[in-house]
Amino acid sequence: MIMIIANIIITNCNTVAKVHIITTNVITTVTTTTITNATNTSVIMVITAHPLPHLPPASQTRG
Repeated sequence: MIMIIANIIITNCNTVAKVHIITTNVITTVTTTTITNATNTSVIMVITAHPLPHLPPASQTRG
């Protein structure tokens, strides 16, 4: 399960917008990008996903 949380902060003429994108229920990474531009509104969204490592079962019986 992979969760992607992307924080988009747009600063333009004293306007701040935050967008949260949540895909699943496992928190793996948080990326925050802040843009400050007085003339044009720039948006940069960086999404990085790190899947959880595959864990072995609690008990394994062989043979």
